Amino acid sequence: MALCLAVPSRSQNVFLSAHAVTTANVEASLRMFIDGQSSAAVRRLEKIDASMRRSFQALPKNDQGRLTSQAARYLVHNYFAQEHGWLINGLGAHSHQRYAPDVHEADILQHKAPEILETLLHAQNSGRGFSLRDAEAMAAALERLIVDESAAMLEASYVLNNFRTDRHLSERQLREVLMSFLLMFELGTNLNVTDHETHNTLKAHMEATLGTDDSFWEKLDEFQRDTVKNYIFERRHVGNPFHAYEFTFDEAVNVVETLFHTYGRWQNSECDMMKEELISLDQHDYGRVPLRLFYSQPDAAVYKFGESVDYLRQTGALEEIPGQQPHVLISNYLAGPSNCVAGSAFYSVCCLSECAGIMSELEGKVQAPTTNASFIVDLVGSMSSTSVDGPRQLPGSLIDRLDAIAVQHEGVVPLHGRMFAQWLHYAFPLECQYPQTLASSSVLSPAHWELQGHSATEEEKEHFVSLTSDNSFMPMDESEDTQILQWSDEEVLPFQVQQPGVSYFGLARLPAQLCLLCAIVKGLAEVWKAVVRARHSFAPYPEKHFV
Repeated sequence: MALCLAVPSRSQNVFLSAHAVTTANVEASLRMFIDGQSSAAVRRLEKIDASMRRSFQALPKNDQGRLTSQAARYLVHNYFAQEHGWLINGLGAHSHQRYAPDVHEADILQHKAPEILETLLHAQNSGRGFSLRDAEAMAAALERLIVDESAAMLEASYVLNNFRTDRHLSERQLREVLMSFLLMFELGTNLNVTDHETHNTLKAHMEATLGTDDSFWEKLDEFQRDTVKNYIFERRHVGNPFHAYEFTFDEAVNVVETLFHTYGRWQNSECDMMKEELISLDQHDYGRVPLRLFYSQPDAAVYKFGESVDYLRQTGALEEIPGQQPHVLISNYLAGPSNCVAGSAFYSVCCLSECAGIMSELEGKVQAPTTNASFIVDLVGSMSSTSVDGPRQLPGSLIDRLDAIAVQHEGVVPLHGRMFAQWLHYAFPLECQYPQTLASSSVLSPAHWELQGHSATEEEKEHFVSLTSDNSFMPMDESEDTQILQWSDEEVLPFQVQQPGVSYFGLARLPAQLCLLCAIVKGLAEVWKAVVRARHSFAPYPEKHFV
């Protein structure tokens, strides 16, 4: 998915560390959402509310109708995973571990907004928990912080192309700037973006691929060109129709912001094609590819899979059943960090989470943390996904497993438990990941593999390719039970609500925190009023993206 270039590995992005967004800019950006004075802030919050509300209704809450920090993290993470494909460092991918990270652990909060956001997160969680408005404001602020990074990276792109930011650029000149921007964005921490020579060499190398088969650079060019053309079209009544459009730096920032918001869905077409390739290697339509076939793609294949066994095992993408060859779980593999592009030091862009969309649909129908098994069977049987057409009759073995989960929980099925996630994998094997036990959630972060690498050696590949197919995955018989290949009765309920307690975090700064908190809570109330007013005036609608 990412650009295939040999570049020197670096521990951090030199430009972003040297040109960090100032504290004043961060506070101004966050205040836009806290105070609710900006129409753009209201529109973003409206969109976030449309994405989060269904899940919020279904999550466990305390007696004040509020969430734990872990449940708020789930909301924020799922919003980004479903809408942008963003994996934010510190929040981690959602996994059913016993110790899920708190939402305040996002690296970007620690580095760029410790006073504002950590005060909100810790103080509001000191006894009351998180409301839907809190989670929406956190998502909006995180989104704004990440988008604000683009202005600094865009300024570097101007410098790399010898343009001053006070100069008006033609569409052709803006194209050079945006292609430099996208090159830095794709390579992220692997590139010293302040080095003109390295950048120009890489850019020239990529330009030479234009017109070749499956040129990713050409796809990037088309992506930015469509975005710019749409920007010009939307302003066709503003400019002079007899003169070519010229872009100020502020307008270039607006174009880049659109690129940021649409990039995740645009690049997900690569994930879809990769998924189709893996499905073609799935011998029994169970969402699994024998490792022997995974490693034996011909040289002419568009996708040659080469992740090591250690990487596949650690990230939960390898299924190892005694007496059978290892298999790669397609949904787990697609969600893995090797399929992410760099983004920045604070986040990566990964494949969009199809399972988050399935869960959101279920949560919207159930509107509670638990429900009975028969209701779930009816719901799931009527649902469709990219690989499953509904309505359908679920296998009897799958229904029996769901009934067993209900027996374990006094007649109901917890929607957010590990066992239901396991069940959902077998209901939608190509969309929902099997919930593996991971050594740490950090193994799902691209940064974890940056130095050690994740590629298999040629010897490792040859070992598995040489295995015969005699003992590869084959059902023991034709009964329905063979569709459930492995099952664990271990349960994890990551969002159990604890009794309200007292938090002693930051007592030394308590007076200042209380003053700031009062202002933030007041601001959030104003934001929510504005969103409610906006909801009555227009219905939420999905953003349009260009693929």
